[in-house]
Amino acid sequence: MFTLYRKQDDALIGDLASVDVATKENLDALLKVGEALLDNPVSRVNTDTGVVESVQDGGTNREALKRYNLIAYIIALATHDKNSRFNMVHLL
Repeated sequence: MFTLYRKQDDALIGDLASVDVATKENLDALLKVGEALLDNPVSRVNTDTGVVESVQDGGTNREALKRYNLIAYIIALATHDKNSRFNMVHLL
């Protein structure tokens, strides 16, 4: 199973919406937008309707990324350790 975490804000306007404006002010503003996106609820696109829907009990994007990073860390340990089953059980 492949999971892609991608967050976007379709409401960006002006310089915030441009990929060509790399001023300190614009980058600082984009950082604030990104921080706000982290605190939004986890959502996904319904592939049947194309509508973005909140994930029930998904928490925030920040929490989801922390869970994803933990899983990635465990997988990385498992691929580098011959006794990975033992270690994964104890990490969980």
